[in-house]
Amino acid sequence: MVKLDKINSTNILALVIKGNNTVEIQDVLAGEVWLCSGQSNMEMGIGGARDANKETSSAKYPRIRQFKVEHNSQSVPRENCSGKWIVCSPRTARKFSAAAYFFGHEIHQRINTPLGLINSSWGGTLVEAWMSLEALAKIDEFKTISGFLAKSDRQPWDEKAANALYEKKMVEWKISAEKARANKKKIPRRPRKSIPARLNKNVPANLFNGMINPLIPYAIRGAIWYQGESNAFVSHAKLYGLQLAALIRDWRAHWGYDFPFAWVQLPEFNPNNYIGLRNWPVICEQMLKTLSIPHTGMAVGLGLGEADNIHPKDKQGLGKRLALWALAGVYGHKDITWNGPLLEDVKIKNGDGEIILSFKHTDGGPWQLDAPVKTVTDNIIKYL
Repeated sequence: MVKLDKINSTNILALVIKGNNTVEIQDVLAGEVWLCSGQSNMEMGIGGARDANKETSSAKYPRIRQFKVEHNSQSVPRENCSGKWIVCSPRTARKFSAAAYFFGHEIHQRINTPLGLINSSWGGTLVEAWMSLEALAKIDEFKTISGFLAKSDRQPWDEKAANALYEKKMVEWKISAEKARANKKKIPRRPRKSIPARLNKNVPANLFNGMINPLIPYAIRGAIWYQGESNAFVSHAKLYGLQLAALIRDWRAHWGYDFPFAWVQLPEFNPNNYIGLRNWPVICEQMLKTLSIPHTGMAVGLGLGEADNIHPKDKQGLGKRLALWALAGVYGHKDITWNGPLLEDVKIKNGDGEIILSFKHTDGGPWQLDAPVKTVTDNIIKYL
């Protein structure tokens, strides 16, 4: 027999399991759970966000909790993962995903319900790593994926030699770290153990296998996604819309229902600061097109980015924009304007140089361009 017993007025429960013996699990909550996934901007903790000290000191919300899935790249789907639920408090808040926390905090305040955030994210990862092989195989452009996997399988791997090299680097690192501490300088990055090429975090499906599949079929209200920066580096950036749409369908199929899914459209950033990052606008366009998938949403990141920082600190704004979508589109709050004007169509009149921009979500306007028309058109042409 399994039952939940209420402990106090804050809806904290005890899970009691009775059979030949009795097991009691204390401090249990029943409420809304959101899956929060992506790369470094989702993984980034509150400690790296704007006003970090102020935010962490005020994070006294015992009914908001995070489960952080430990990094795990696997070549086959796994049933289990490592991690634990953490209660939100000033002592623990710095470890919470900033984007997920500010998203969850906004919802928690409005609906007054316990909120769980499953943080399954890993910096520097490609979207294809978060999809199952079955989903990738349905994309014609990725049907050569089996050859890629075979190539990674053939790369030689000497575990004994790799471990010996790691131990050598660790000895050198400890010496360097001690000198850095003594001289009050930045401690160098700790060496990482080498792994077989087949287990690299960016091999297609590896993170789905190790960090998403183990979560199925945990009941979730929906998912939020903050990723795309890494795909702006690769030659197949124009396929991002196909991949994101396939990922959404893939996760929904595995969970067995069409849960709401929203993502952050990448905020402004100067791609000239990173060699090869000219596909930033392409990824943003692909994200916009993916809104054709039912029950999806997009938090526009424009206005919250930093030209010289690919990890903008204003996660408060991004979290709130995601939350406004959820409150309006998922929880049915009618009093919320959840989106600003969104470009719907561009028409160019030949001969007179006139460009007509059509927007939706204008709420009646009126709206005015803040930049001269020539600047706007120059920027459009620049990225065509």
